[in-house]
Amino acid sequence: MSQQTDSPVIKLVLSKEEIGLYTNVLNEILNGLEIRDFQGRISTSREAAEALLRRLGDAFETSTQSQKRTLSFRLGEIRTLEAGFLTCMQELGAEEMPIRTGLSLVEAERHVFLLNHLWQDAPTLGVA
Repeated sequence: MSQQTDSPVIKLVLSKEEIGLYTNVLNEILNGLEIRDFQGRISTSREAAEALLRRLGDAFETSTQSQKRTLSFRLGEIRTLEAGFLTCMQELGAEEMPIRTGLSLVEAERHVFLLNHLWQDAPTLGVA
Protein backbone atom coordinates (compact mmCIF):
# COMPACT_ATOMS: atom_id res chain seq x y z
CA MET A 1 0.00 0.00 0.00
CA SER A 2 1.42 3.35 -0.89
CA GLN A 3 0.71 6.48 1.08
CA GLN A 4 -1.92 8.75 -0.36
CA THR A 5 -1.88 12.49 0.01
CA ASP A 6 -5.57 12.56 0.91
CA SER A 7 -5.40 10.00 3.74
CA PRO A 8 -6.22 11.12 7.29
CA VAL A 9 -3.54 12.77 9.41
CA ILE A 10 -2.57 11.88 12.97
CA LYS A 11 -0.48 14.31 15.02
CA LEU A 12 2.05 12.92 17.47
CA VAL A 13 3.99 14.86 20.06
CA LEU A 14 7.48 13.35 20.12
CA SER A 15 10.68 14.08 21.99
CA LYS A 16 13.96 14.37 20.11
CA GLU A 17 14.87 10.94 21.49
CA GLU A 18 11.67 9.39 20.13
CA ILE A 19 12.19 11.01 16.72
CA GLY A 20 15.71 9.57 16.76
CA LEU A 21 14.42 6.08 17.57
CA TYR A 22 11.87 6.23 14.73
CA THR A 23 14.66 7.42 12.43
CA ASN A 24 16.90 4.54 13.56
CA VAL A 25 14.21 1.98 12.78
CA LEU A 26 13.56 3.43 9.33
CA ASN A 27 17.30 3.56 8.64
CA GLU A 28 17.61 -0.13 9.54
CA ILE A 29 14.80 -1.26 7.25
CA LEU A 30 16.13 0.87 4.39
CA ASN A 31 19.89 0.51 4.77
CA GLY A 32 20.72 -2.14 7.36
CA LEU A 33 18.47 -5.09 6.60
CA GLU A 34 17.96 -6.93 3.34
CA ILE A 35 14.19 -7.07 3.01
CA ARG A 36 12.65 -9.10 0.23
CA ASP A 37 9.32 -7.78 -1.01
CA PHE A 38 9.85 -4.45 0.73
CA GLN A 39 6.46 -3.05 -0.26
CA GLY A 40 4.61 -6.15 0.89
CA ARG A 41 6.41 -6.39 4.21
CA ILE A 42 6.65 -2.69 5.09
CA SER A 43 3.33 -1.60 3.55
CA THR A 44 4.87 1.12 1.39
CA SER A 45 7.42 1.69 -1.34
CA ARG A 46 11.10 2.23 -0.59
CA GLU A 47 10.75 5.75 -1.99
CA ALA A 48 7.95 6.64 0.44
CA ALA A 49 9.90 5.15 3.37
CA GLU A 50 12.98 7.14 2.30
CA ALA A 51 10.91 10.34 2.20
CA LEU A 52 9.61 9.61 5.71
CA LEU A 53 13.17 8.97 6.90
CA ARG A 54 14.31 12.31 5.46
CA ARG A 55 11.39 14.13 7.10
CA LEU A 56 12.09 12.56 10.49
CA GLY A 57 15.82 13.17 10.08
CA ASP A 58 15.13 16.86 9.42
CA ALA A 59 12.85 17.03 12.48
CA PHE A 60 15.56 15.38 14.59
CA GLU A 61 18.25 17.78 13.39
CA THR A 62 16.14 20.86 14.08
CA SER A 63 14.93 19.74 17.53
CA THR A 64 16.51 20.60 20.84
CA GLN A 65 16.99 17.98 23.54
CA SER A 66 14.27 19.42 25.79
CA GLN A 67 11.81 20.30 23.03
CA LYS A 68 8.83 18.16 22.07
CA ARG A 69 7.72 18.39 18.45
CA THR A 70 4.26 17.88 17.02
CA LEU A 71 4.61 15.92 13.81
CA SER A 72 1.85 14.97 11.41
CA PHE A 73 1.70 11.47 9.97
CA ARG A 74 -0.65 9.96 7.43
CA LEU A 75 -2.18 6.62 8.40
CA GLY A 76 0.03 4.87 5.85
CA GLU A 77 3.11 6.35 7.51
CA ILE A 78 1.93 5.10 10.90
CA ARG A 79 1.58 1.61 9.37
CA THR A 80 5.05 1.93 7.82
CA LEU A 81 6.57 2.79 11.21
CA GLU A 82 4.74 -0.12 12.86
CA ALA A 83 5.89 -2.54 10.15
CA GLY A 84 9.43 -1.18 10.49
CA PHE A 85 9.46 -1.85 14.22
CA LEU A 86 8.05 -5.36 13.73
CA THR A 87 10.56 -6.16 10.98
CA CYS A 88 13.49 -4.93 13.08
CA MET A 89 12.28 -6.95 16.05
CA GLN A 90 11.99 -10.12 13.95
CA GLU A 91 15.22 -9.69 12.02
CA LEU A 92 17.49 -8.29 14.74
CA GLY A 93 16.30 -10.09 17.86
CA ALA A 94 17.04 -9.25 21.48
CA GLU A 95 20.81 -8.85 21.09
CA GLU A 96 21.05 -6.72 17.94
CA MET A 97 17.91 -4.60 18.39
CA PRO A 98 19.32 -2.29 21.11
CA ILE A 99 22.69 -2.01 19.37
CA ARG A 100 21.28 -1.05 15.98
CA THR A 101 18.16 0.92 16.95
CA GLY A 102 18.65 2.05 20.56
CA LEU A 103 15.56 0.11 21.66
CA SER A 104 15.14 -3.09 23.64
CA LEU A 105 12.51 -5.53 22.38
CA VAL A 106 10.22 -4.51 25.25
CA GLU A 107 10.53 -0.82 24.32
CA ALA A 108 9.96 -1.65 20.66
CA GLU A 109 6.83 -3.63 21.58
CA ARG A 110 5.49 -0.55 23.37
CA HIS A 111 5.93 1.52 20.20
CA VAL A 112 4.30 -1.20 18.08
CA PHE A 113 1.34 -1.26 20.47
CA LEU A 114 0.92 2.51 20.25
CA LEU A 115 1.32 2.68 16.47
CA ASN A 116 -1.04 -0.25 15.94
CA HIS A 117 -3.74 1.38 18.00
CA LEU A 118 -3.31 4.69 16.22
CA TRP A 119 -4.04 3.26 12.78
CA GLN A 120 -6.52 0.62 13.95
CA ASP A 121 -8.55 3.07 16.03
CA ALA A 122 -8.30 6.05 13.67
CA PRO A 123 -11.90 5.69 12.36
CA THR A 124 -13.34 5.55 15.90
CA LEU A 125 -11.22 8.53 16.94
CA GLY A 126 -12.75 10.61 14.18
CA VAL A 127 -9.55 10.64 12.13
CA ALA A 128 -10.82 8.76 9.08
